[in-house]
Amino acid sequence: LKTRSDVDISQTVLWGGSMGASVALRSMRLLDNLKAVIADSSYYDIFDVLGLRLKRKCAPKFMSYYFALGLNLMTGGNQWNNSAAKDIEGVISTPVLFIHGDKDVDIDVQDTIRLYKKYKGPKELYILKGHHHHDHDDIPGYLDKSIGFLKKYLS
Repeated sequence: LKTRSDVDISQTVLWGGSMGASVALRSMRLLDNLKAVIADSSYYDIFDVLGLRLKRKCAPKFMSYYFALGLNLMTGGNQWNNSAAKDIEGVISTPVLFIHGDKDVDIDVQDTIRLYKKYKGPKELYILKGHHHHDHDDIPGYLDKSIGFLKKYLS
């Protein structure tokens, strides 16, 4: 984007849902001039997601470490550091709108609440009562809240 003349890089916003929300949060420390982030249904760290899914299968949470090891081997990545919570530490200048449905069974709403509490920069929290995992754009008020947040920080 930095090389394109038709893009105003000073107005860059990241808006992601689920894994994309976590990627957006994790990218904040890497991107210069990021204007804002909207994180819809982010996970706190990979172990919370794996632990929740294992719990639904009646498996012990410690098994999440074995799954993370398997992901490390399959992807060549480092799942031990796959944590939005770790990556937002020290970032204080980027405004973040944290969004989550309180009936989400894929990623616990507490993940977003914990991220919101941990983040030290400008922030807002929007909990969608009675709603599940991301894809919230058809919920009345969702786009208005998101666009209002962007207008506040893009002006």
